[in-house]
This record gives sequence, C-alpha cells and structure tokens, in this order.
Amino acid sequence: YKRQVSTQSTGYQRRVRGKTMSFSRSSNNIRLNGSILSASCRNKKGGYHESCLDLDEYIGNKQGRIVWAGRNFSRSSEEIVLKFDHMLECKARDSNGKFHLNSIDLDERIGNVDGVLKYK
Repeated sequence: YKRQVSTQSTGYQRRVRGKTMSFSRSSNNIRLNGSILSASCRNKKGGYHESCLDLDEYIGNKQGRIVWAGRNFSRSSEEIVLKFDHMLECKARDSNGKFHLNSIDLDERIGNVDGVLKYK
C-alpha cells in the first residue's frame, strides 16, 4: 500500500477566544464507528455534552485519496480507524480498484462549538 497524507491546509487553527476549539483537545471519549465521529465535548460552562458528526458529509475519496470538501469517503474505503483521537486513517480505493493508505487530520476542520462537534 502506498501511504498518502492529506496536506490540505485550511488556515483554521484553534481560536483561543473564539467560538471554535480543537475538538480533540476539548473532548474525551472520542470514537469512530464507520463514518460517525462521536465524543463528549466540553462546553463553555465546563460541562460535557455528547455529540456526533457524520464525516461522510465532509470527506470524499478522490482517486484513492481522502479529501475535505467531498462526500461519502466510507463507501469506497476500508479499515477506517481513528488514531491519536484526531487522525482518520483508512484504505481508499481508486478507480482501478487499488487501495491506498491515507490519513487526514480531523482537527483541521472539525471543531467543538460549545459542546457540539461542527465542521468549520
């Protein structure tokens, strides 16, 4: 397998005073079931709220590469796992049927907005 890592840079980093926090640093019990990301996310009052987000709405497969601004990556991927609470890793199939090992940093575009997982 050829390993591919998303290098898409969004310019979105944690907003210290703003509305969005890094979801992985402000959440616990982070898990992935298929394309569904779930976590207990800290809100502004310091409590935790259970939240989930379907990554198929925001991540796609472009010729064996998982990319932001796509859809339904999980339909053409296998061995979808979450590493280090924020790295999505999978083997994505290209148009020739070959699988490529990929990873993408979910903290690039997934945030915690007052206890709710949101795409930024």
